[in-house]
Amino acid sequence: MKVDFMIIGAMKSGTSTLAAALSRHPEISFCSKKEPHYFSLGDNNWKKNLDQYHSLFEKREGVIYGEGSTTYSMLPDHNQEIWNRLYEYNPNLKFIYIMRNPVERCISQYKHMYLRRYIKLPIEDAIFKVATIVNNSRYYMQVSPYIEKFGIDNVLLIDFDDLQLNQSELSSKICSFLSIGDFEFNFEPENVTFGGEGKMDSRLNYPPKLLKFLGERISKDKSKKIWHWLRSLTKIQLKVDVELNLEYKRILLRMLELDIQKIENLMGERKDKWRSLK
Repeated sequence: MKVDFMIIGAMKSGTSTLAAALSRHPEISFCSKKEPHYFSLGDNNWKKNLDQYHSLFEKREGVIYGEGSTTYSMLPDHNQEIWNRLYEYNPNLKFIYIMRNPVERCISQYKHMYLRRYIKLPIEDAIFKVATIVNNSRYYMQVSPYIEKFGIDNVLLIDFDDLQLNQSELSSKICSFLSIGDFEFNFEPENVTFGGEGKMDSRLNYPPKLLKFLGERISKDKSKKIWHWLRSLTKIQLKVDVELNLEYKRILLRMLELDIQKIENLMGERKDKWRSLK
């Protein structure tokens, strides 16, 4: 087998919701681990463990295989020539890249990293000192190497807003892009669930170090309960503590403006909502 398509990002832009929705199509076998990160985090000898990678997929007749690793679009933090590795693996790969308001995505990533204690800086400092936060919102920079390597016809660009506002049109676009039968996808966020056939274990891919430590020593069910409990505690704190004022949002927008313009040219449409600051 070969994986046929990948959701490559952007991080904190609805990739888990999109993956969960696509996994319910009868002609799609989606990776049991939503983000295996196989081609971005492994060593150069990636070919030797392909059987282990492929074991993450349920083998069925008449289906296509997909996965959704956001580290595939995190330049320069991960494999800086990942598209060459992917092309060697399967030159016919297709890619889906979903984008949201890039300033809001930066804030969401900061919360994600702060929640997991990857960073302790206040957000005003982090957006300048932690380069990955802004780089992951440079959508053109992240996706253009895939377009150059695989061709524009093999890269589908999606606006996050369409998950809610244009579900039917987006469903048709995705089915046509992947050459699968018509299907009305449900892109509601609550579709993101834990484990089970056709469902994504989306929130346990990057557990805190403590949970990872416990996960190696206790049952999966217990580790999930601990994870839910930790999230419930830290989410309350984040709602109170994390805010970015309008001045800093304007600075972020100026940093990202040229990239936004290039995405607009690629998609042939204006993204004025991305320039709307609240």
